Amino acid sequence: MQSSFNVIDLKEYCIRRDIIQRDASGSLDILLEKTCGMYLSKDPQCRKCDEWEKTPLPPDLLCYAALDVYAGRLIFEKTVLIAPNTQVEFTTTPGTAVVLLGHEGGLPVAYGKIADPQPGSYGSIRVNTATKSRLLIELGEILAPASAAILHRLPGQSATSRTKSGTYTLGQLKEAVGEACVKVVVPISHLIFDERKVIILFNFKTIT
Repeated sequence: MQSSFNVIDLKEYCIRRDIIQRDASGSLDILLEKTCGMYLSKDPQCRKCDEWEKTPLPPDLLCYAALDVYAGRLIFEKTVLIAPNTQVEFTTTPGTAVVLLGHEGGLPVAYGKIADPQPGSYGSIRVNTATKSRLLIELGEILAPASAAILHRLPGQSATSRTKSGTYTLGQLKEAVGEACVKVVVPISHLIFDERKVIILFNFKTIT
């Protein structure tokens, strides 16, 4: 039974399916128009009124909020039918859920997310290289503890030191760190998007 879920960003979801460009607006009304050819009213008087703090909400605001939720569902249902770009890129949004593979095209060894913020360096380890081929990720679920960790730091190491590649396994690194999430720098070629069951969370400050 599926017991873990991911949160998705509808704009990022549409970008990965070439529906919009990364620098385009990701507002709910624009995404609905692009994906479904439908119009969503965003009346500024309704959106910015002072009655959003009232309990219960006035009927017009309830309708406004319900349409936002329904629009988000329609966008997701439409975009999920379009084959995504499965290649993680250097510009992929931090916080995006990813799968770490044992090697390029290999089997999953861990689940995690792209670290947010994405630093230029992690200690002495360069993340933002000229080839844009690395990302710092946070591993929350390790499937293969015996897999070698690539580039990482241990607690207490100075900012200029790093452990030799492959010295520790993912399991040993997690035990040494003693935290729920383990940070490692990995080749982008070893990452794919985590396409397990998702839940859309709506941030109404963003949506409205």
